[in-house]
Amino acid sequence: MLRAESIINDGTALVLFAVTVAVATGAPAIGPAALVGRFVGSYLGGIAAGLLVGWLVTLLRRRIDAPLEEGALSVLTPFAAFLLAQTLHCSGVVAVLVSALVLTYVGPRVIRARSRLQSFAFWDIATFLINGSLWVFVGVQIPGAVRGIADVHGGLRGAVVLALAVTGVVIASRIAWVEGTTVLIRTLDRARCSAPAGSGGASAP
Repeated sequence: MLRAESIINDGTALVLFAVTVAVATGAPAIGPAALVGRFVGSYLGGIAAGLLVGWLVTLLRRRIDAPLEEGALSVLTPFAAFLLAQTLHCSGVVAVLVSALVLTYVGPRVIRARSRLQSFAFWDIATFLINGSLWVFVGVQIPGAVRGIADVHGGLRGAVVLALAVTGVVIASRIAWVEGTTVLIRTLDRARCSAPAGSGGASAP
């Protein structure tokens, strides 16, 4: 559950980022209501596409008992979910996440043990290589980003100050959200637990 929550949080952030970049890079200016509508539509469309692809792949995997074919299908599944969502002008990232969650839930019932073992080994290596490649790409982009920042008003020092300010706001917002929701949940639990006792005490002679 914690992993699923983390993945959905990442997907939500990517959807918001995509909408923001689209507006900032020349898309027609939209108001808050239209922005929320675009976000909700993109998110819900991605969920629908992911559920559809996950359901179709589940039907296929019920009828396949070949580790190589199932491994190839597991590689093609995220691309199918992403392309379907993008065709519908929805979030491909959310579609991939939802289809993965569907297959994770139904996998033990429709995927044979030998196929799961082979898929786990493949995805462990693939995940390691992809994560390593992403860090390499980030490192390659750093020199160009630093040179580009140097030409902007404020220079590198201003960019560092701005980055620290944004980081502080994000961390503070996260702490406030976690602590606030925790207090709210505990308050609601106490109110729910004390309600029967209070009503019982009031009716007692």
